Amino acid sequence: MTNAKAWILVSGLLLAASAVSAQGTLRERVDRLLPSAEEDRFLEIAWRTDLLKARAEANEVGKPMFMWMMNGNPLGAT
Repeated sequence: MTNAKAWILVSGLLLAASAVSAQGTLRERVDRLLPSAEEDRFLEIAWRTDLLKARAEANEVGKPMFMWMMNGNPLGAT
């Protein structure tokens, strides 16, 4: 292996190692990607799946009913 090739290989390995160490541990990277407690607040909503029961409950408490409807793949891959 020539000196130039060895230099390029060592430089590339050093750059890759510094990039990985700069990103932190796997746990830190996963924690940065997961939604925060504030972003997960919608999970606290008691969603209803039965339309008639939801309508009756909304009438009882005097609140409007929010309906989420869609047609197709839930990931939008139609």
